[in-house]
Amino acid sequence: MALRRLVPIVLALWVGTVQAATDSTCRADLGRLERGQARPVLICGAAIPQEFRLRGFAGTGIRVTYQQYLRRCTVDDKSGGLYLWLAAGREATSAAIEIVDSTSGHPVCEPIAIDVAPRELLPAVQLEPRDDERWRLRVTAPPGTDLRGACEEAVEFLPDPMAPELAALDPPQCKRSRLTLDVRAADQQRFASALVLRNVRSERQPVPHDAVVHVALPEPAWRRTMPDRQAKFVDVNGYRTRYFEAGRGPDTLIFVHGGQPNPLSPNAQSWRANFAALAREFRVIAFDNLGHGYTDIPRSDEDYAAYYEHAAAHLAGLMDALALDRVHLVGHSQGGWPVLRVALDQPERVRCVVSAATVLSLGGDFGKPGSRRFAYSLFQMHPKSGPTVQSLTRMQRFESYSWNNIRTDWVASDMATLDRPELAQARDRLVKVGMSPGHPAFRKLRRQALADMQAGGLRDVPHLVLWARQDRLAPMNAGLDFFARASERGGLVEMHVIDAAGHRFLVERPEAFNAAVAGFCGRFRKG
Repeated sequence: MALRRLVPIVLALWVGTVQAATDSTCRADLGRLERGQARPVLICGAAIPQEFRLRGFAGTGIRVTYQQYLRRCTVDDKSGGLYLWLAAGREATSAAIEIVDSTSGHPVCEPIAIDVAPRELLPAVQLEPRDDERWRLRVTAPPGTDLRGACEEAVEFLPDPMAPELAALDPPQCKRSRLTLDVRAADQQRFASALVLRNVRSERQPVPHDAVVHVALPEPAWRRTMPDRQAKFVDVNGYRTRYFEAGRGPDTLIFVHGGQPNPLSPNAQSWRANFAALAREFRVIAFDNLGHGYTDIPRSDEDYAAYYEHAAAHLAGLMDALALDRVHLVGHSQGGWPVLRVALDQPERVRCVVSAATVLSLGGDFGKPGSRRFAYSLFQMHPKSGPTVQSLTRMQRFESYSWNNIRTDWVASDMATLDRPELAQARDRLVKVGMSPGHPAFRKLRRQALADMQAGGLRDVPHLVLWARQDRLAPMNAGLDFFARASERGGLVEMHVIDAAGHRFLVERPEAFNAAVAGFCGRFRKG
């Protein structure tokens, strides 16, 4: 009997030991920093407490510039986590991060190593465009630094998913304090790439050594489009509505962004990467949807309960207010709902319609992977005190396939609407009535729109279904299902898939997005 009692006790102790070992494991997605570099690190671990402090950075020259506790580390990892931003100074050295429970004072897991190579940090540079495929890189060293030895070695761009993939096209040309190199860039705007130069000498370090230069792409011209001062306002069904306009000609194309009333949702300026490019082909209009940006918010609980009906009426009302006849409509995500409803209700006013990762492809079923990711982005992404530049940067990366066109300074410049109390009020009232793509009221609207489309309601409206292959919020299989439904009894229906992009593909791969829209809708211009 004594032995029988002992076995469960020993087994319980063994299980507890295994659990403790599991809980003490932390996993990090960053193991290396370069001097002069700032990068995020996500750390997941079951034992990470909400009240924590960090140690291990003293004397290393690495600063923690941001820290955020995560109740759920990722969509698939239910353990707690930390989201940090680390910055390595000019003389930074390697460090080991320790996460300490503030209550007990004890570390909660093994130290996490962050390696910093002891390379001399040279001044950062910006690439200069030469032609469509070549960029010129010019490194100018401080006085007393000799770069001639670097041309005797192969220069190396360090692999980094946050930086553009740069490749040398020719051997570098060196003078004593200057190095010139032509390179090719494979990606869009990202954080700076790290270029390692070997066999460098300087007065401080006369022995040949490695140096690092941070190389950035110049800001694209589209970032300067749609400044606030160019906004216009018009009354739409009693709602003051902000919009932007560019281009000229008989053909008007209207952009309809996604999201729903919320300070974090997109607005008209979400189309920056597409606006100027398509204004060369069309007269383009982008507006803040009802309850977004600087457009008025809905007025009553009844309006919020009927938000999606009002969103479609708002688009039709904008067309009336601006006296627009036959237009091209482009809707992304939740913006795909009003463009399709208007095209179904008033096909004689629509030349073509583009459904880009439309919410009509989903069913509002939060058991689906895409909806789980959507819920995570809403409820697990930001600190309790509210969104920050860093948490919004993480959200943009979460909605993308790559780091293309994601930068913290861009996020910071686009945060003005976060301070509008009206948008916070709209968000709270929408939550109060529970209205979302998962609400039965919208699911009913969705079913009706799909039925109308499958019954031939778009027979006279050319329809482009535009998708990103790696979209995890509106998965590719949902897009294929929507395309199949749209093709059943419609007129001309085509599908275009953009590779290496996620839900933000209008910004992540703007050239491909713009070409698809211009190529399709351009076939149906006013005769």
